Amino acid sequence: MKNILLILVAMQTVYAMSQSELDKKFSDLIKIRETIESEKISKTNDPFYKEKVKSENTITFVLQAMVDKRVKINQKWYGLYDSVAAGYKIISIRNEKVGLSNTLNYIELNLKDNKNVKVNAK
Repeated sequence: MKNILLILVAMQTVYAMSQSELDKKFSDLIKIRETIESEKISKTNDPFYKEKVKSENTITFVLQAMVDKRVKINQKWYGLYDSVAAGYKIISIRNEKVGLSNTLNYIELNLKDNKNVKVNAK
């Protein structure tokens, strides 16, 4: 019963429109829309991917070796509390990890993962 009532209400709303209103709606639907040229599309940035900004101020830290309380980062040997670069100091050396810190950030280098850590220096 409810379905029949809904169908009747829907039919009444369709028939309530005049023929000129229906013609106007159909003419709006079949209008040719303006499109963007393919050159403009290729020049736009993809909204789903962040644009990678290459900065000259990026520093990469690579932990290469650890011996006792000394570590080799970026081909140089450092000890505890030594300055590495961009204000970063070695604040901890334990097991297979080295902690670097400056006034704003703390990063950890891991010998096992051997991942390069990139830092933006300001």
